[in-house]
Amino acid sequence: MPMLKYQDRLYWIDLLKTIAALLITNSHCQNIYPISYLAFGGTFGNALFFIISGYLLVNINTNFCLWYSKRLNKILPATLICLIVNFVLFYNLDVINICFKKHLSYIFDLFWFVWAILIYYVIYYFVIKQVLKKQTIQPIIILLSIWVIGYILLFSINLHLKTNTFFVELSGFDFFKVYYYFGIFIIGALFRLLQPKISFNRYFALLVVFLGVCLWALVYSMIFIYNQCYSIQFLVHFGVLLFSFFAMIFFSQLHIKKIAIVNLLAISTLEIYLLQITFIKVSQSFAFPVNWLCHFSIALIGGVLYHYLLSKMLKKCAK
Repeated sequence: MPMLKYQDRLYWIDLLKTIAALLITNSHCQNIYPISYLAFGGTFGNALFFIISGYLLVNINTNFCLWYSKRLNKILPATLICLIVNFVLFYNLDVINICFKKHLSYIFDLFWFVWAILIYYVIYYFVIKQVLKKQTIQPIIILLSIWVIGYILLFSINLHLKTNTFFVELSGFDFFKVYYYFGIFIIGALFRLLQPKISFNRYFALLVVFLGVCLWALVYSMIFIYNQCYSIQFLVHFGVLLFSFFAMIFFSQLHIKKIAIVNLLAISTLEIYLLQITFIKVSQSFAFPVNWLCHFSIALIGGVLYHYLLSKMLKKCAK
């Protein structure tokens, strides 16, 4: 299979990444909005980020160590700085000591998105190399089979315990959720490989995006408002999958030109995520709507500035 060619910059990807950043930023407003249900969109934002990442990384033309180190250099410095700042500003030494010795899960839960994608990169590299080499979707079938088995097992355990438990989208670094989003990550790569063969009317794609959101909202509301339908909670993931996959189809057919603010936000998505998590307690200390303005300002403006300053610093260190 020949290597795929890209444009210098895919502006529709920039727009999707910006939308994803806004959705995730909004989802962290549970303790900011007067009505917590307004803080939605994190699930869809996460799915967009992961499917975009899988889409963009298909062209693997170097060995694993060089490829992975490049990914680490883009992610780890920004993350470690925010992790240190979080501890210094919001936790005393005793709490830090407890976190490191007894509750390492706190660190994974705080920036679960980052740790998940660092794990994804390792598996992704070898899965995609296998797909490109043999032109087979066997690894994808295996991944799907594991997800189905895992879902059946978890549901069977809850049924045996006679409990209604929502387990497909828990907060923090939850294994089932992290595994599911890896599937989205791989689907992004498959979409890139099969894109020339995929033909959907963009308005049909937009309709499916809407239906995916409706399906997600319907199952979520039945579970959390009416305490029913736990047996079909897999439809939450199915709705998110429909949304992310057909959003890629829809936006890929648009003729998007460069928009400066969108480009700035798109290249700063990691820093936008890190800053909003790090300083969420600062934003929550104000009353609405000041807390909302503070939260989005720290995330968006702060994220862009953080990306710019960190890039400058890393370039100087590399010289």
